[in-house]
Amino acid sequence: MNTSLIFSAACPGEIQIPIEVIGFEDISTFELYMETPDNISFVGFENSNISNIMVEENGGIVSVYYDGDAVNLDGVHLIDLVFYVESEFAGEVFDIIWIENDCHYYSDNGEVSSNYEDGQISAELLPGDAINIIGIDSICIGTAGIVYETTEIENAVTYIWSLEPENAGEITSNEL
Repeated sequence: MNTSLIFSAACPGEIQIPIEVIGFEDISTFELYMETPDNISFVGFENSNISNIMVEENGGIVSVYYDGDAVNLDGVHLIDLVFYVESEFAGEVFDIIWIENDCHYYSDNGEVSSNYEDGQISAELLPGDAINIIGIDSICIGTAGIVYETTEIENAVTYIWSLEPENAGEITSNEL
């Protein structure tokens, strides 16, 4: 039996970290606790596959509770925890750590043991601005083959070009 916090990477702002569980049958109660760093904020939760699940945060400890009808938790995406990371922390990685001695699963037969895998949130660096766009300022209707370029944008992996208004022409490549 295994309970995992799945690694998540996103730009600063709201970042979701999934909890996935494997190998549990007929669980009627569970309580899970994890410690979060001071410089990220717990916002809430989404995508729960179990009704009546409760989640709360108190002093950097996020708690996930369930007490109800027996459920099977085998290969289940249990829930997404949502955290907020300020842009000043872009480029940093944050550990979310289980407080294993306080985590418990119960079936009608008593406590069920689990392995716990800690997780991480990576606040990706935001791309810079396109500073120098190189190319002619205006073209005539029907002109083709005009090329525009830009200098490398820090932390960008792709470029998306657009025209205004949208019917001003056609973009045939977004190459790096």
